[in-house]
Amino acid sequence: MLEYLKMCLTHPQRSLSLSSPNNFGKSTLLKEFAQSSVVSDKLIPVYIDFNLRADDSAQAFYELVLRQMLPVFKANRLPVEQLERLYESLTCPSPIALPFNIGRNFVVAMDEALHLLGSPKKRLVLLLDEFDQPLQYLPGLVLLHLRALKDRYPDRLAYVVATFLPILACGRDEQEEGVAEFYELFEATDLIRLGGLVRNRADSLAKQIDPLLTPAQLAQVYLMAGGHPVLTKLVVRKLGVTQSHRLSPDYAEAENNQKEFEQVLKLDGEIRLECTRIWRSLVESEQQALLHYLEGIETLTQDTPLGTLVERGLVSSTEGEPSRIFARTFEWFIRDKLHTTTPVSRAEIIPSPALTEFLQRSPLAYDPHKEVVFFQKQGNTLTLPLTGNAAILFKYLFMRQSEPYCTKDELITAIWGNGGYSAENLDKLVSDLRQEIGDQTKQIIRTIPRRGLQMVGVREWRGS
Repeated sequence: MLEYLKMCLTHPQRSLSLSSPNNFGKSTLLKEFAQSSVVSDKLIPVYIDFNLRADDSAQAFYELVLRQMLPVFKANRLPVEQLERLYESLTCPSPIALPFNIGRNFVVAMDEALHLLGSPKKRLVLLLDEFDQPLQYLPGLVLLHLRALKDRYPDRLAYVVATFLPILACGRDEQEEGVAEFYELFEATDLIRLGGLVRNRADSLAKQIDPLLTPAQLAQVYLMAGGHPVLTKLVVRKLGVTQSHRLSPDYAEAENNQKEFEQVLKLDGEIRLECTRIWRSLVESEQQALLHYLEGIETLTQDTPLGTLVERGLVSSTEGEPSRIFARTFEWFIRDKLHTTTPVSRAEIIPSPALTEFLQRSPLAYDPHKEVVFFQKQGNTLTLPLTGNAAILFKYLFMRQSEPYCTKDELITAIWGNGGYSAENLDKLVSDLRQEIGDQTKQIIRTIPRRGLQMVGVREWRGS
């Protein structure tokens, strides 16, 4: 894939849209490309992680791009004194600076950067990672500036935009200023849909975690994780924990142990959390297509830029073998969706004497498999399916009740990934979750001053 990216980007005037569902390896690929030996002297790649942006303003975008460019230019021994001065003028604008002037300063800085490259054969490649939210919320003027720079330097500037969905399927209204102009930089042939790691790379990742894995175990890991980097790491760790009590390193080949291992994976909270993230990175049409696929219904793709399930890496199709969901763990997760009622936004009363008796010993019960909370209110037993980030937060805290607390940074990373969100976002989510579960007194989700949050007294329910 690194060589393929290089080949595409050495083609004159080309930019690329790199897309995949959550944590399929876009960021890893772009970071490797930025540091790889396959990058020739003709390409100057700059990796920019937009999770590091301060906000969705134009100035925050311009500052981040230039800040990430400076060390790359220095590493290539280019004189950057003037570029540094332009960056400083951008980061410390005058009190009366207008948005247009800030954008103009960015364009002048980019002119200077491209001039510093010297040879007209050299190309600056901006690797715009985690670009989903900026693409939706950046002022249209920023997109116009990016388009104008590309028009001015068609052979010397290229963009690689990494998002969950292909850029032409991201859904921003093309009637907005700058949107259609920016989209025009990407043709259908510029859309690269990234699936999971191919088998040999997935095996290499697994062996980095456990060098003693046998060929049979590597095959088992690939079947369960489908080359998804995060799922691969989680499955390997569970494999190591499960087999640590056994004498035979090839226990996965034994039928009984195989069933036990699969049961461990099905119930593992971290694996289900990652599957939840993958599921929520898909658009509704993809979710429905996957549910239909498991029911034996073939759903035709309505959105050509989005791509089919196979093109998106969600369904694995190998010649001579039946197609399947890319990872067994994700298939189990989706099958649970087929047997779960549609989530609701409020608690509902359910008649369950066994659950009512259970709740007499605990203020709150939780089914981590179905992501449902149970509690009593005014003499009634209520059920509340959790959805969205509230479900991720509740499960994360539930799994760590034995710990003194979870830090806010830890929780932000668990819910939203690295960077891009603040403690204020977390506080709002916690407040909403407490409201949903009736924890206004903060006795279930407790705030540990200057430390973080701790969940207390929630028992696991596995009833029907």
